[in-house]
Amino acid sequence: MISLLMKWYLIPLLLLSFPAFSQSNFQPFIASDYPDSLYQIKTQQAGFYDFKIELIHVHRLKEDGLFGCRAWLSITNGSQTVYHEYFEAIEALGGWAGLFLPEVQPLVNYFFISKYGDYAGRVIILDTDGNLSMIPGGDFSISDDSRYLFTSNFTDIGGITVYDLVKNEVLFTVEGGYVLSWYYQDGKYYALFNDMNYLPGIEAEVNIAVFNLTTRKFENAEIEKSQLKQDNALSLFGPDNECKCNCGFNK
Repeated sequence: MISLLMKWYLIPLLLLSFPAFSQSNFQPFIASDYPDSLYQIKTQQAGFYDFKIELIHVHRLKEDGLFGCRAWLSITNGSQTVYHEYFEAIEALGGWAGLFLPEVQPLVNYFFISKYGDYAGRVIILDTDGNLSMIPGGDFSISDDSRYLFTSNFTDIGGITVYDLVKNEVLFTVEGGYVLSWYYQDGKYYALFNDMNYLPGIEAEVNIAVFNLTTRKFENAEIEKSQLKQDNALSLFGPDNECKCNCGFNK
């Protein structure tokens, strides 16, 4: 059951700057440790300017409690490691599990990776200088002017974050609630919720609210959700809602 004691706070942004970041418990991927008879392996590679991004997922075929999903993320620039992370055991916990890339990267100057699972979903953002930002989330939408990122944490708890890409700043974050879709209509950003919103200052049963970029708060919307126009919906980036998104496999 989702707690009604939701957190509303501003959090400092974690910035990992080029040239390198090393995870203290990082363990490299060794293919021979995962025979085909016991494991399913998926490798993805992508390029972004001078950077190479590699995702590796290992899914254990037998459900024996050892682990269901293990993953590696590596970002390099030539022979130099910009960032790497080892995920020993990712649990879905009411949502998806694993690392996912959008089918098409939505912005030219940023590269986005979504991490799901462990009640610790996040969006990993790489810029052209090799700086890395991590914010709470998983699914995300981008504002009409390509400045703001709106994220939702896809778990049975949920969570919402609004992030300024230009200032590298989290404007708002709350634990609880899930935004089905964002709309930019009449110069305002509206959030349509799946059920109860769990937002401070707004009745829980209200499933539409407007985010005020000046005050950095959600406010009661002056329109009904039926007045939102589908043409004004922002694109949602994340795995297909119909897929079994287990350990990076979304087909």
